[in-house]
Amino acid sequence: MKTMKQIVAGLLALGLTLMPVQAIAQTYFWWQVVDEFGRAYPSQTVSCSVYDLASHGAKELFLLPTLARHAGVLTSMPLLSDANSRLHFYSDSTADVRVVCYYARGGAATDVRLSRFAHTVMIDRQGRKVVRFPYVTNTATTRTGIWLPRGAVVKDIIVQNVSGSGQTDAPASDVNPEPHLNVGFAGEHTVSTSHSVVNRMHLTRTAEWVRPGPRYRTVVVAGGSGTQFHVIASHRGEAVADTCGRGGVSGPPQANAGCLFYQERALEIHFAGGLELVYQTSNTPGISGHFYLLFDSYHTGLSTQPAYGQ
Repeated sequence: MKTMKQIVAGLLALGLTLMPVQAIAQTYFWWQVVDEFGRAYPSQTVSCSVYDLASHGAKELFLLPTLARHAGVLTSMPLLSDANSRLHFYSDSTADVRVVCYYARGGAATDVRLSRFAHTVMIDRQGRKVVRFPYVTNTATTRTGIWLPRGAVVKDIIVQNVSGSGQTDAPASDVNPEPHLNVGFAGEHTVSTSHSVVNRMHLTRTAEWVRPGPRYRTVVVAGGSGTQFHVIASHRGEAVADTCGRGGVSGPPQANAGCLFYQERALEIHFAGGLELVYQTSNTPGISGHFYLLFDSYHTGLSTQPAYGQ
């Protein structure tokens, strides 16, 4: 015969078993990135970042439906596409999100409103392309995995200088050099240097978005009849700009006087297999940002390797 204690214990156990489990409010977002013909992109060639529509800040993303906050569960952006060109995450909110996606070989969907019921993001393969990569303090020439295919024509370059607001124009030294960024190409070609695209661009400005270009100096014309703007250096590398000093780090040979010639130009990629972007920075702690390159893509014979997915 059961004792009273055993009966009470049994009832308690039964009550705990029958108690309703509090549901975790989670929403599953997933989408596939395709081109204008509905074709999926190759595995792990599309990266997407997710932002809050209201605050424009980065969205908190989860890998598991439990929404647990511990190491290995919260995702880090950008998300990377799987073998079927799909991306996904869990959220603690049902609100729509803003998605920004980039294809590694060029192309972007930069402002897509995505709901939990929408499952397609389109990146056009034709026309203007945009590639980007993040940079941080790194004194070694660093390969980015971002390739420009044969037939690409570079139109413009933009640097997002996230760390610039915290930098100052303090005197440079070996220990604390002036913050700067170089961008170029890997390989063994005439443009294959670490600074052929962006040439020692200063990261001391407070502006977040910077378009690399020339540096000018005001020079008094002989006889004192007026002044002229002389180019003393170019932060646009020699692959995408011409000066009388070829866009060198130190500018023209007559650095005090400068020169009157500066011209930006398009760069045509005619190398079989394309060119990979590389970057390098000064040894300055805290450097961070993104580099963007805009180009048009033209089909030129065997323009790309099969891995490009075209």
